[in-house]
Formats: sequence, C-alpha cells, structure tokens
Amino acid sequence: MSSLPSPLGIFVGQTTIDVQYRVAAVPRADMGAEADESIVAPGGPSYTAAVTFAALGGRAICVSAAGAEPLRPLVLADAREFGVEYQDCAAPGSRLSVSTVLTDAEGRRTIISHDLAATANADLLTLPTVSPDVIAWDGFHPTLFDRITDAFPQVPVLLDGGRWLASLAGRLHRVRWAVVSERFRVPGAPGDPAGTMAALRAAGCAGAAVTRGDRPVLVDVDGSVRELVPPTGGPIVDTLGAGDILHGAAALALARGAGFVDAIVMGCAEATASCAVFGTRAWLRARRAHPVEP
Repeated sequence: MSSLPSPLGIFVGQTTIDVQYRVAAVPRADMGAEADESIVAPGGPSYTAAVTFAALGGRAICVSAAGAEPLRPLVLADAREFGVEYQDCAAPGSRLSVSTVLTDAEGRRTIISHDLAATANADLLTLPTVSPDVIAWDGFHPTLFDRITDAFPQVPVLLDGGRWLASLAGRLHRVRWAVVSERFRVPGAPGDPAGTMAALRAAGCAGAAVTRGDRPVLVDVDGSVRELVPPTGGPIVDTLGAGDILHGAAALALARGAGFVDAIVMGCAEATASCAVFGTRAWLRARRAHPVEP
C-alpha cells in the first residue's frame, strides 16, 4: 500500500434512492413479474461517483441534500460504510428523488423516476480546511457548486453531464473537463457528439468526452476527435451507475495528475468491470478491497 496521501475530491450534486429489481423481462401493461434479486440503495450521479472515488482509494466529500426522513438515514449509513464524508445541505422539508429500476436478463434498464432533487441551502455548507485536488459536479445544486468553486477557484472541475440542465448556463467557464452522455445537447450547438464537444471546448473546457454506452467513447482534447474503445468484459449483467462509476474513477485519476485521455481510459475500465454484477454495491464492496495504487 502506498504511503502517499489520498487525493481529496469534492462531489457536488444529486443524491437519489434507487429501488432496483432484476427480472427476466420487463412486464407488459397490466402484467406482473417476479424479481430474481432486488436492491434498495442510494444513487445519483455525484453520490455514486463519490462512493467510487472513495472505494478506489481517494478521500471523497459529497456535498448534496439527503432530505427529510425516512430516507435520510439510509443515505448516511451508506456513506459511512463506503467512507464518504457526506455533507447534507438539504433545506427543511425537502425530500429525495426515488427511482424504480427494472434490469432485464440482458442488462438493459427501464427507469421510472420523479425528477425531484431535494432543495439545498448553501448556508449549511462547511468548506474543508484544505484545498481539494478535484471538484466534480453533475449540474444539480448550483448554489452549492458556486460556493465551493468561489472558495477554491484554482481547483479543476470535472463535469458529469447526463443531459443539459439550465444550471449549466453561465457556469461552463468554470469547468476544465466535461464528460457527457450522448443525449447531452448544448443549446445552439449542433446536436451530434462532435458539435457538443466543440461547444464545450469553446466554452473553456480543456477536454471533453461523449460516452455512448458500449460504443467507443469520443474524446476531444486538442480540437481533434479520437475514439477510445471500452475494454472487453464478460457478460453484461447490469449497467446501472456505470456512467457515474466512470466519472468517479476518472476523477481519481485526474486528482492524481493523469492526463484527460488516461483518466477516461481508467474510468472506462472500472465502468466495464462494474457491469458484470447486479447493482453497484456488490462491485463497490469487492473493489474497495483492492484500491487503485498511484
């Protein structure tokens, strides 16, 4: 085990609760299905990335909003298990978004969710006494993001863009690296991945990447686009959280000084490995026993 200090990452954004079932096939309307397995666990882009960062050997602070009872204790207990320092900045009366996820025999997901994020109060935030090595943000809770980036203006920011959010307008100049999904669209820019990456680079990002499921990740670091072929794994059991795991692993690599392309390669490897088991927690518990050495 290395004696080097663990890099510190601050993860700002959404926490959810995922109720996940593994079924042979998604039932049709008015039909039922018996699940082979089921899991209830915290999720959300920033929270899952933070847990991944910690499981792989980093020190993670997740700044989010867990909301009111009865779900809040589940989030806090999970954060304690995985070594994430969770700052709950939820405003009084706010509550978590809950998603129901059906995963079929081929690893495909059907997700039903209420796009409700617990409201955050930035006055509840406690800033760390040392500067982090990286800040990761998923576009949610922009007031928390503003407070943190104002306090640490020189710390590089990694954006996790699942889709365009209004909160991103006027804030992309604070982002050094952006990893977005294929459905992410920058308003006014061409809708293809090349147009998205060009718009992100024009906004000030030093590196941009577009993930496309099991197809090669597209990366732009110098105005030219290249493909990164994901590593070949075993059978795909479950893809839930794979993109968030990619972000958490990439954030750790960037915090340790890796280049953007190498960080994406590491993120793809961890995301692919996570797809071999059902749910994120089985993979995280196994991965935590073998952290990534610098």
